[in-house]
Amino acid sequence: MSSLMSLLVALLGFASIGVLMGLAMSAMLYLVDLEHDHVNPFEATRFINRLKVPELGLHVFHLLCVGYVEARMLFLWQFLFVLYQFWNFYQGRMYVDVTSIFKDLSAEKRKTGMRLGVYFAACVWTVFTLVHTAVGK
Repeated sequence: MSSLMSLLVALLGFASIGVLMGLAMSAMLYLVDLEHDHVNPFEATRFINRLKVPELGLHVFHLLCVGYVEARMLFLWQFLFVLYQFWNFYQGRMYVDVTSIFKDLSAEKRKTGMRLGVYFAACVWTVFTLVHTAVGK
C-alpha cells in the first residue's frame, strides 16, 4: 500500500510541476506581449502579480510531494529555490511594480525565464522520480 501511496504522491507532484510550468509560461507570454505593446501595463502587472502567491503555494505543495517520495536531491534543490522565493516575497521584490514595469521588463523576463527553466528541470527530474517509484526502489 505504501508504494501505491508513493506513486499517487509522485503523480500529484508531476501534476503540480506541470501547473507551475503553465503559470510561468503565461507570465512570460504577458511580459512578451507587454514588450511588444499588445497589452496594457496595468493589466499585465495585475495578471502577473495575481499569479505570484498561488505559484509559491503550489511550489511548496510540490516540495512536500517530493519530500514524501524521498527524492532527496530534488527536495534539496527545490527547497533552496522555495527559500529564495520566500526571501524575495518578504523583501518585497516578488511583485512587479506598474510604475517601473518598462524599466524592469528585461530583468523580470530573465527572472521568469529562470523560474521556467527551474520548473522544466524539476519536471524532468520528477518524471525520473515517478518512473523510479513506479518500477520500485
